[in-house]
Parts: sequence; structure tokens; C-alpha cells
Amino acid sequence: MNSRSFATKHSPNFVDAERLPRSKPVLFLHIPKTGGSSFLTALGNIFGERRVRRLRCAEEMAQAQIDRIVSDEIQDIDCLVGHFPIHVFAKHLDTFRPFTILRDPVDRVMSLFRFLKRAPKRETERLELREDFGFDDFIESRVPEIYAQSRNLMCRMLCGDEEMSDPLAAAFWEPRDPAALVHQALATLRAIEFGLLEDMQSTLTLAQHFCATNFNLDEYRANATDAPGAEWTAHNIHRIVDLNTLDVALYHQAKVLFSTRVRDASVLGQSGDGTSSVSVLRVQPGQKISVNDIPGRRGFEEFEPKDGFAWLAANQTALIAFLAPPKMLRLQMRLYRITEAFPAEEIEVTLNRTRLTHRTGRFEDNWFSLKTEAFRPNEKLNVLTLRPPYVVPVRFLHPSSKDDRYLAVALADVVFLE
Repeated sequence: MNSRSFATKHSPNFVDAERLPRSKPVLFLHIPKTGGSSFLTALGNIFGERRVRRLRCAEEMAQAQIDRIVSDEIQDIDCLVGHFPIHVFAKHLDTFRPFTILRDPVDRVMSLFRFLKRAPKRETERLELREDFGFDDFIESRVPEIYAQSRNLMCRMLCGDEEMSDPLAAAFWEPRDPAALVHQALATLRAIEFGLLEDMQSTLTLAQHFCATNFNLDEYRANATDAPGAEWTAHNIHRIVDLNTLDVALYHQAKVLFSTRVRDASVLGQSGDGTSSVSVLRVQPGQKISVNDIPGRRGFEEFEPKDGFAWLAANQTALIAFLAPPKMLRLQMRLYRITEAFPAEEIEVTLNRTRLTHRTGRFEDNWFSLKTEAFRPNEKLNVLTLRPPYVVPVRFLHPSSKDDRYLAVALADVVFLE
């Protein structure tokens, strides 16, 4: 079998285009002024409006009401939507597939200002904004609804701290531990699916995977209130940044996480229903598997039969998708390094975007073993990645060589241990 071959559908070790059911309803945490209204239109077209349940007021978001919806109405819902903070669904998150959209904090606050400038008079009066109010009136407002939406709203809604949504709590007005709020909000993003308004095409591509359907990109329309105006001054931008430093920090880190997820979805070649369009490895604990027999692997050079390994390709992340029984396992790999001094202990190993600690052991010459900590794989598709700390040009080691590759380590075989 060469490096490009795939197992047949009769192979006991592999599965071809394994179908992974996605039956849980979508929980769309709609952060105001992040383009969610247009996204909601697409959801309504996909699921049908009767299967999309919208929570529109505070009474509907009370804990007792949420509990009742989950217990009595969940079978009639494909998507639950609202401007609710994540903490109101804390005990029900496993029932749903949570999703949200983020936006650059400056753009989001400016969009809110423009939205309110176009609001009916009765709405601005309710929010205690004078007629012909200006940006200063808006950004300095102490009305809780405006105050929360103009000051770190993304962190408020994602951190899981109910006091950040309660105007009666002192922390609502002055957070006790701002850094912790960013950390907690980022932990939420790592645990759920999310998109970025600034990259809506990739957002919809990821969304169609977890929603198990195809989104029509033409259905998405930018909000008409987003045309910039005279409020875009250096002074106003500085004020927004100063009042939203937590959201700025969160958004910066979220962009890195989002980029990784887009890359992983791309290299997996996922289809519109959220499943892999290539064959993936089906793990049998205790069975040694040659890298040559791993279907759908990405980020490897061609298998070299003489040496029995495949080098990890330079400037790529080596990726192996697999299915495994949901029980505690450890992964042991046999690898070859470009030099005896290459720091094998610095190889980054991740499983489903979580870094795994590992230890290495030396064999003869440049061969070594790598054994990870124990982990529990998902019941569905798992993604293993390997990334060496750096690569070395072959000609640097062997000046007369005609091999112009940059190499680090090569994988020979893997075994999943119970």
C-alpha cells in the first residue's frame, strides 16, 4: 500500500466517510451588533421558522422558564436564540450545540451607536437619551442596557458570571478581577463553536459543519446601520478601546483560535454535514499501525518504504483524524529525528485542540519513542496534530545532497494503549 492509498469499506480498521449524527438543537447566543440578525435569517431558512425558538424578553430568560423549555419544548426546537448570557444555560449546555458570533469591539460599539441614532423616539426616551444625542451622551450613559453593551459586552455574556449581567451587583459597574473575565470568556469559546463577523464566509463554512447543513452565503447581508459616519474620530475610537480593553484582549485571542479551527476544517476536507469527506482511522487499542496505513493523514511527506517512515512536512501541521472507543487511552509513537540532538521533548502534540503532555524515550541512533498522557477521545471524530519546534535544511547537514527539503522528525508507527 502506498502513501496515497485508502482502506476499502471492508477493512476492519478504517471507516470511509463516517457519518457522525448531529441531532442536538443549536443554541445561538446572539451578542448584539455582531451581525447575528442576518445569521438568524439563514437559520430560519434552514430549520424553518417554526423550529426556531426566540427568547425576546427578560421574563423568557428567567431560569425557571429556561428549565421549562428544556424539559417540555426541546423536542420541537432545532434552534434556540436570544440575547442571553451563557450562564443562564450553564446546566443545559450539553443539551445543545452552542454557537455565537464575535465582532471587533470598536466596530461593534460604533454599530450600536448608529443603531440607536436610527431608533424610534420612544426607544431613545426609554433609554434616557435626549433628542439629537451625540456620541458623548451615548458612551457616558449610566443606563444599564447601554452601559453593558458599550463596555466589554462580549466578555460579560461569555464569562459565565451572572453578576456581570446584573445592574444590582457592584461587579456589573466595576469588575473585581478583569483579567479573570477574559480568561473565563476565552474558556467558553474553547468549549463552544463561534464565528467572526469580519470573516463571515469562514464563519458560515464552520457553521454548516456543526449545523449539519449548507448555508447559502447569498442569504447573508451586512446590516445597513454599519456605514461609518462622523463619529469615527480618533478621540472616540480611543474612548471605546479604553472602555473595552477586556473585549479587545478577548477578540485578539479569539481570532487565533478561530484561525486554527478554520485551518483544521480545511485540512480535514469536511463536507457540508459536518463529517469528514475522507477516510479516517478507526482505532483498535493495542494494535500497532504503520504511518503508511493511516488514511487521510495530512502534513506528511511521501512514505519512504526503505526507512519505514514519513517525514512531517515543513511549515505544516501534521494531522491524523481517527475514531476510537470513548475510554481512557494513551498514544505511543515511534519516530525518527533529523539529528540526535533534535529536541524531541519540544514537539507539540494536540488532541481536539487540547495540548497533550508527553515523555520521550531514546532508541538506537536517531530513533525515539513518544508517549502521551492518558486522554479520553470523543465518541465522534478526533483530530490529532503534531508540530515540531523547528525544521532543519537537509543541505545544512549534508552540503552535497540534492535534497532541498526542510525536515525535523518522521513518524513510523502509532499504537493506542489502554
